[in-house]
Amino acid sequence: MKRLFNLILIFIISIFLWLFVDIVATNFLDIRGFSKFLTAHKKVGHINKPNFKGHFGGPFNDFYANVSIGSKSERTSSNKICKTTKEVIFIGDSTVAGFEVEDDETFVSLINLSCKDHGLSGINFGVRAHDTHGVIGNYQRVGHAHDHQAVFYLISHNDVTGNNIILDYKNIVMKFGRIYDGNFYKPKISFIKKIYYGIRVFVSDNFYFTTKYIRTLEMSSNVRNEKKIKLSKVKPYNIKDIERLVTLLSILKKEVDNNRAGLFVGFSPCLNYDCEKEIELENLLSKEINKRNLDIRLFKIIKKVNDMALKRPNIKRKMKFRSDQHLSKFGHKIISYILVNELINSKI
Repeated sequence: MKRLFNLILIFIISIFLWLFVDIVATNFLDIRGFSKFLTAHKKVGHINKPNFKGHFGGPFNDFYANVSIGSKSERTSSNKICKTTKEVIFIGDSTVAGFEVEDDETFVSLINLSCKDHGLSGINFGVRAHDTHGVIGNYQRVGHAHDHQAVFYLISHNDVTGNNIILDYKNIVMKFGRIYDGNFYKPKISFIKKIYYGIRVFVSDNFYFTTKYIRTLEMSSNVRNEKKIKLSKVKPYNIKDIERLVTLLSILKKEVDNNRAGLFVGFSPCLNYDCEKEIELENLLSKEINKRNLDIRLFKIIKKVNDMALKRPNIKRKMKFRSDQHLSKFGHKIISYILVNELINSKI
């Protein structure tokens, strides 16, 4: 009995020392879990926390980037170096926010730094874990306060299905609430669940090495489960999801019209080798926009990156991180190049 007690005591002390070292190291490295960068907002659900900064990623990630948030909750971008430019508001989720690269390496910063070549500049209002509902709320929050000629919404593929799920990004919704069809939704959960989700977010925000270990175990489990599933032909996107997306885009379009600006949209690039499903998604969205006679210009970013990959086979691999699908520094360069050309051709 005494031996068992000693083993339990050693185990408890070991766990305590591990967590103590982890939280000290996490703070010493200035690593911040992504919900640390967020704050609640009843008209949006969550936004970037104003005047906040920290490092995103860490020693066991492919990135360890300094991320700064400005006073208006925008991702800090390099200042434009031109006296007069046409201003673009960039909105979307984590791909736009670009926490994986430095402040001056996002595609918005690169556009600002090259403004003498094209006369464009931008402000980055990308927020991690935003879908189209959050994007609409965020634009309603900031659109009237900025003199801009265009709005570009970079749509992530998971927005297409996530727009129909009230508890999409469950941990974030549990902590901050969510905007869904213009209404603020705060889940009513039991005390036990509240503690559970609170602990999950707390660990994610403050214990970098513990979080990485847990996610490694989860990824290993997911890989094993996927191997048990026989993958047949990839299912196409549900047309109802596309119609839902366009309905939300029409709401965003009205908001943009009220500010006398133009709305431009495009899907995040497909950085896999087989992008047939994503190209189909692009075509379906184009057809639905035209069907409704909406004055929304779609930039076919997926097709453009695919066409580049035909000439430069390694380009997709270089555009993302080794173990993360978000845009690398090189990926942001490619996107800035595509967007500048598309916006110039659109004569905003």
